[in-house]
Amino acid sequence: MNLKKILGIGLSSVLITTMLFGCGASGTNESENAEKATEKYAEYMPETEEIFSYVEGLANLDGTRQSGAPGGIAAQNYIMDRFNEYGLEDVHVIPTETDLWTCDDWSLSVQGQEIDSYRMYMSLFDGKYTEDGELKKDVDGKVSKDKGVYGTFSTSDEGNVEDAELLYVKNVNAFKKLNPDDVKGKMVVSNIASLYSEPLEYYYAQSMGAVGFVGILSEYFDSNKYNPEDMSYVNGSFEIPGYYVTKKDGDTIKSLIKDAKDSGEAADAHFEMTVDAERTDKAGAVVGILPGSEDGDGKMIMMNSHYDATTPEGATQDASGCSMVLSMAKFYSQIPQEDRARGILFVLNDTHSSDYDAHDNVAKEYLGGEWVDEEACVIPGLKDTDVLADICVEHISEEATIENNELVMTGNVSQRVAYVANAPAMVEIVEDETANLQDEENTGTTEVQLIGKDDAIVTDADLFWCDGYGIPVVSLISAQPYMYDDCDTLEKLPQRALKPVAESLANIIWRFMSLDEADFEYE
Repeated sequence: MNLKKILGIGLSSVLITTMLFGCGASGTNESENAEKATEKYAEYMPETEEIFSYVEGLANLDGTRQSGAPGGIAAQNYIMDRFNEYGLEDVHVIPTETDLWTCDDWSLSVQGQEIDSYRMYMSLFDGKYTEDGELKKDVDGKVSKDKGVYGTFSTSDEGNVEDAELLYVKNVNAFKKLNPDDVKGKMVVSNIASLYSEPLEYYYAQSMGAVGFVGILSEYFDSNKYNPEDMSYVNGSFEIPGYYVTKKDGDTIKSLIKDAKDSGEAADAHFEMTVDAERTDKAGAVVGILPGSEDGDGKMIMMNSHYDATTPEGATQDASGCSMVLSMAKFYSQIPQEDRARGILFVLNDTHSSDYDAHDNVAKEYLGGEWVDEEACVIPGLKDTDVLADICVEHISEEATIENNELVMTGNVSQRVAYVANAPAMVEIVEDETANLQDEENTGTTEVQLIGKDDAIVTDADLFWCDGYGIPVVSLISAQPYMYDDCDTLEKLPQRALKPVAESLANIIWRFMSLDEADFEYE
């Protein structure tokens, strides 16, 4: 699995650390004489209300926007309608197969007391085996981490258990002191150390023979509605039922375990779960093109975000990013073709939460063929591609902190990071155009961080960057602790920041379209 897919799950922790300790960006280079698209074509820029309507249009769809699910398909149609309305060319969905996991039936009780719990995303997925019951192996003979069997999996199936003795294991270090016999056949309760990486505690429990897992969100706010990306591609499938509980409910469980132990007994859990896992072909990126001037070189600037979400509204994650792409499609569609020095490829991906399969297919269709797995980056011009650069936008959000397991909104717009390929002309433009995103009107600041060809980035742009195709990127992103939670609702989106960010992006695209091709080469 490539580095992007491993690092991508650590998105928030990496970004928050970066924001706190600085991004190491160079000083801003002013370009006072640069032509601004927002000045030349100011009347074409969508107003805040229209930009917010894109967020509402996606957030208010029925069901989650999971890849291949009814809500995801509805999102595809919504986006295609907008692209067609604005006159984009070659509007279509790039068909993509991906995993679709759903779970609407689960419960957990301890010592007869019902516990408020939430199913762990992608758990009880029996993907470790081939259809003939053999362990899947890769070309090196090692057990494959890819999923192999699809269908309905339930604790009620013959041979599975629904009742088990509870065992509290504080953390990963405590697991290391146990023997498998201490864990086998039991339901393990443990604290989740990191919300933004693979749940090692779950894997330890599973590998030692546990029949179920309860993860205490001890560092989270008072919610168990946690819906992270699919992390199973890191260390393999989640094969046993998994549940999230809040710190408060975790304390209740630990107290029940202690009370039983003090009475000379073992605490028992009753748990049930049924999941459906399928390989769907209904996923896919929505793409559309605005061609450039017929007198131009035929090259394009790509702009992308992702529309899928595992929460009911997915407002900041990532209807907000979609709103920027749709705004730019509307804005640039009104500019005469002869005034657009180059074309723009608009891409709204899904499968952000199911192994980035659509991203791979976008790259295959538009970036010159099969993904390139090699140490050296592919410098523009060495591949047969019309795309000179990618601009990726994710998460425009209100800032929040977690204090004493409570979510506290600060009243500020979340600070953003702009990862920029170390091509001097690109860097100067991005620094110049994001310098206007300051806090005078509380629209959020942007820190620019240069990335070289040996650097990975933890964003949706990384596959198009060095780890895959070597397309120089600008990746604008922020991260908040609620972005995987059901509370990622429309109220979390700062409307006051929408138009300023859109204007900044419009000017970056406009100025990129006028650069020489050599200006996109990076160090």
